Amino acid sequence: MGNKEKLIDELKAFNLHHDKRLKVMEKAVKGLVPQKEACVKLFDCPIHQWMESKKPLLNKIYGSENIKVLEARHAEWHEQSDKVCEMLSSKSEKSNSLLGKMFGKKQDIDEGELDKAMSYVIDLKELTDTIDSSFGRMIKRANAIQNDMFEEKRSMAYDLKDKLVIALSSRALFDLEKENRIFDEEGLEAYYDYQLKHEESPLEVGTAFRFVKNLLAINKSFDDKLIEVIILSRNNAATGLRIGRSIEHYKLEIERSGWMAGTPVARYLDAFKVDLFLSAHPEDVQDAINADVAAATILPHKPRADIESDMVKIAFDGDAVIFGDESEKIYQEKGLEAFLAHERENAKNPLSKGPFFKFLKVISDIQNRFPMEKSPIRTALVTARSFSTHERVLRTLDAWGVRIDEAFFQGGVQKYEVIKAFGADIFFDDQDAHLQYTTQDTPSAKVPYRYQSLIEE
Repeated sequence: MGNKEKLIDELKAFNLHHDKRLKVMEKAVKGLVPQKEACVKLFDCPIHQWMESKKPLLNKIYGSENIKVLEARHAEWHEQSDKVCEMLSSKSEKSNSLLGKMFGKKQDIDEGELDKAMSYVIDLKELTDTIDSSFGRMIKRANAIQNDMFEEKRSMAYDLKDKLVIALSSRALFDLEKENRIFDEEGLEAYYDYQLKHEESPLEVGTAFRFVKNLLAINKSFDDKLIEVIILSRNNAATGLRIGRSIEHYKLEIERSGWMAGTPVARYLDAFKVDLFLSAHPEDVQDAINADVAAATILPHKPRADIESDMVKIAFDGDAVIFGDESEKIYQEKGLEAFLAHERENAKNPLSKGPFFKFLKVISDIQNRFPMEKSPIRTALVTARSFSTHERVLRTLDAWGVRIDEAFFQGGVQKYEVIKAFGADIFFDDQDAHLQYTTQDTPSAKVPYRYQSLIEE
C-alpha cells in the first residue's frame, strides 16, 4: 500500500470518530458502559496524536490555516466533553445523574441545570459535525492530489524551481543613497570602512521594502512556503553584515544571498531560478532583461516601514512590459490612427509576450491557489491605450490564461492618480513620462527595452 492510500484509509478511520465517542458517552450515562470509556482527554485522543504526527503532510493537503481551525475545533470538542464528564461523574448513581435524566426516563429536574447540560450537548453535536466535515473534505482533497506529494523526500537539497523567486539588490531593499555617495565621492575603501563601522545600525527602508515585506507575508498561509526573496549584490560579503543586521531588525524572512564583489549579477539569475530581479544598478537590470528575466530599475522613493497590509498590490503597464513592443513601435513610427487601425485588424490575434509575462503568469498561478475574494495578491493593468483597443488586450490575457484583477485604459491621461488610488506596492512601466509622477506616491521601477528591441529609445 502506498503512502497516499495509507493516509486516506487513516482519514476514513477517523472520519466519524467523534460521532462514536458521543454515542459511547450516552451509553455511559445510561449505565451501559463504564464511565471511563466515555471520557477521553485531548492529549489522549488518538486523533490529536495522529494529527500531530502527520501535520506537515496535512498542511500540504488541507492548508495550514484550515488545519489550525480544525485543531481549535477539536480542542473545543474536548473542552465541552470534559464539562459533560464532570457533570456525569458528579453523581454517584446513574438514576440521579443529570445526563441520566436527560437520556433516561423523565424525572423532575432543575430547568437551569437542564439548560446548561443541553447547551453542552448541542455544542458537542455541532462541533462533531464540523470535525467530521473537515475530515470528509481532507479525504476528497487527498484523493485528488498526485501520488508523489505523499512520498517522503530524504536528503534532498532545497528546490527553488517551484517558488516565486524575487532577487533584489541591497539598494532596492534599503535606503543606501548616503552610502552610495560615499562610494562615488571617496571610493571603495571609504565605503567599506563606513559600512563596517555602522554594521549595528539598521538601514532605513528602501523603495522595494513594502513590496517585499507584504509578499513574504503570503508564506504564512502555507507550510511549504511559496515566496523566496534573495539578496544579490555587487558588494562584497563583508558589507553584507550590515544588510544582514537590517534584515533581522525588520524581521524579514530572507535566508539566501549572494555577494559578487563587483561581478555582474545577471550571470547568477538562472542559478537561483529568479522570476523577478530589482536593482538600482541599470546595467545589471539591462543584462537581466536581455537574459529573458523580468527586471526593473528601482527608482528613488521614500516609503514608510510602518505600512503593512495583508494584500500585495502590483500594477503593470501594458506594452513593452506585459506585452511585446511591436504595437508601440507602430504608434511611435506611424502615429495614433495607424496604431488604432492595426489593433482593430488584429483584435483576435494575441499580442506577443513581453518581459514581464512569465512573472505575471507565476503571480496568476499563486492567485489561483486561493478563492478569488481571498487572494493575497491583487494586480492592475494601467495602460496608456484607449478603451477602443481593449479587445485585443483582454483576448490576449484570456488566451494566456492569466488573471488581471483591475484594468484601466487611460487613453493618454497621466497614470499616477489611478495608481495611487489602487494603492500599489510597486508599479512597473517603461516610460519616464509616467514614472516621474508615480514615484512621488508609489514605489516604482523602470523596465528597459531588450537590446535589439523594435523600439529605439
